[in-house]
Amino acid sequence: MLWRGPRSNTQSAFPTPTDDVIRVNTELVQTDVTVVDRRGRVVAGLKPEQFELRVDSKPQSLAFFEQVMTGSVEEEKQLAAVRNRDVASPVKLETNAGSESNRGRVVFFFVDDVHLTGESLIRARTVLIHFVENQMTGNDRVAIVSTSGQIGFLQQLTNNKAVLREAISRLNLRYNPETTASHVSISEVDANLVASGGDRDLFGYLVAATMAELNMSVMNAVTIVMNRVSQINSQSKLTENETLSRLEGLMRSTAPLSGRKLLFFISDGFVVDTRRSSGPDIMRRVANEAARVGVVIYTLDTRSSFVGTGVDV
Repeated sequence: MLWRGPRSNTQSAFPTPTDDVIRVNTELVQTDVTVVDRRGRVVAGLKPEQFELRVDSKPQSLAFFEQVMTGSVEEEKQLAAVRNRDVASPVKLETNAGSESNRGRVVFFFVDDVHLTGESLIRARTVLIHFVENQMTGNDRVAIVSTSGQIGFLQQLTNNKAVLREAISRLNLRYNPETTASHVSISEVDANLVASGGDRDLFGYLVAATMAELNMSVMNAVTIVMNRVSQINSQSKLTENETLSRLEGLMRSTAPLSGRKLLFFISDGFVVDTRRSSGPDIMRRVANEAARVGVVIYTLDTRSSFVGTGVDV
């Protein structure tokens, strides 16, 4: 059972190379909450007024509030309502066998959509669909979660393949376009090497390439490269902490679930550097939390040089 409600999420947008202004965009996002008592049992019947949401210590209003029962017939009705189709004949869910040996697996797919290129996102969807259609059993409970939270209330454990298909279809590109905003590509790794590693040779190459592309002076090219490197490095720091913190929170929420849990971390990878962020500390917390709640983490690199057409979970 999950309690859903939105919170405000503030993200920084990249300025243009010659713009020193950081623009801020605020959007409505969903927040999942699981409420349990001291014995780990789910608490039902809660109302919106029993919750208080704060962002940066400031109270926030709830735009909507709903209770979601995972693994129930209501799941299909909710899905149908979202897709605006007839719910007169909801699909009957497969039920788990009662014995311990047949209870199936608990599997989480954590899709790091803010670090997936368009091609990698296609490969990730293919892997997920293949698992749901060919490898998932009726006793398995599966959840698909993303860093950005774009899947919404469908981020829930279920054995309903229709719900999982809809969750997969909601995965859209969230990759940072600034890294490919110019013919002179500056990756997250490049930006970190220049900003935190002081790689002068790489910086010189980027300046020379920018001069050749835009037919400008050395000083103008230096300014553009420095601005791009600064913005990419700053944004990468934010997404790094967001990804790892969301992963930590997901594992903490699995504590009431008994037995061993599997988590597949799907990503193109990202930089974790002690010189620019607290990412390494969060990674240690992630590892400790995984050991505490019984989660086994597998990583799946979706870059084209690492996977082929036959890859699966």
